[in-house]
Amino acid sequence: MTVAERYSSEDAVPASGLLRRLFLFARVVLAGTAFLGAWIGAGILAMVLFPVSRLRHRRQPTIERAAACQRWMQRAFVLLFDYIRLCGLLHFNPRGLDTSTPARGFVIVANHPTLIDIAAVSAVFGQGRLPVPVLTLNQPEHGEVPPPGSAAFGLSPDTEAAQAAEHMLELGIKSAVIITATDDWAERAALAFRAQLENHNGEIVGDARVKDGEINYSSAIRQALNAVPATGAAPSLPGAAPNPAAAATAPPALGIFISMRPQQARLLLPQVRLAGYTGVPVFATSHVYSGNADPGQDRDLDGVEFCDAPWLFDLTPGAPHYGDITRQLESARGAGARLFALGLDAYALLPYMDWLAQHHDAYLPGATGQLSEDELERVQRLLVWARFDGGIARPINGSLQVTPAAP
Repeated sequence: MTVAERYSSEDAVPASGLLRRLFLFARVVLAGTAFLGAWIGAGILAMVLFPVSRLRHRRQPTIERAAACQRWMQRAFVLLFDYIRLCGLLHFNPRGLDTSTPARGFVIVANHPTLIDIAAVSAVFGQGRLPVPVLTLNQPEHGEVPPPGSAAFGLSPDTEAAQAAEHMLELGIKSAVIITATDDWAERAALAFRAQLENHNGEIVGDARVKDGEINYSSAIRQALNAVPATGAAPSLPGAAPNPAAAATAPPALGIFISMRPQQARLLLPQVRLAGYTGVPVFATSHVYSGNADPGQDRDLDGVEFCDAPWLFDLTPGAPHYGDITRQLESARGAGARLFALGLDAYALLPYMDWLAQHHDAYLPGATGQLSEDELERVQRLLVWARFDGGIARPINGSLQVTPAAP
């Protein structure tokens, strides 16, 4: 019960104007002191108690040092709640919580990477066997293997980049140029793409980066495509029908891999065409698609193929329609759509975690892709491929091939 609920009746709040003002002023002062105490307490924790605790436990494993700091944090929150409760601002008592582990098994789902430190995931998995199954929505920092019965699941750019390399190899393209943004996730995608292509006897003939805020990408294009002869064809207008006479019967010898936001891709690709590379196919990670139909701006991306979550194209059996959800929930639009799909899959995975851990060749149709679990207890995603056509992203393969995950 909050103070608003406690004092919602007329009997609890003084009727007199002066007394009412004094009463409200006292509540504001108490709330202010509570927030001030929280800030002061946070400073003491960060500058005094945490360093002393780490120094005291310096000879112990990392997980023990983290647990010691966590115990200080728990004590601090209990004291804060005690003060707020004594002030009458809140009536939640953390001392009365039952922290024992339930007798029956259950699953803890950690939150999305924006709200959970990957170091914490590593620390949890570093404990060895856990008392309960844990599904983390992030990957561990240093490749720690989840304990038996637990699993790691996330929207990794490495996975998308590796599947882009496999997709190009399936099309007969064994030479590639890499052009990505300078963000950490883009660098990871570039490394994963290079590793996957080269492990299958592919070749990277050029590599460049485009920076945020730049408009002229000519230097990056020259750096990446310096060893590639131009096609010599005149650039066509965005969205124009392809010329049948100019269509090549053999697969293209080279492809361009990009991993960047839509704004950067819309600037890059017209400049690539103007540089004379009009016939070179382009493949991308899901970052190139904003998640919203925008044919006016995305016409510059026509022809680009990218891998993405099937839910964005209503290709997930049994899942709510993407359009229906986005009309009702603003946070599920745009970039948030993939996070929403991640949440759908996290919930759907819970009954099948043991089954997938025992049957690595089984798939569960999910909103973020076909889901399976590998030998390292990590949930892998097989995404769908889409292509921009007339400024609209359209799926290429139609739908997921569903393989039952349970008998």
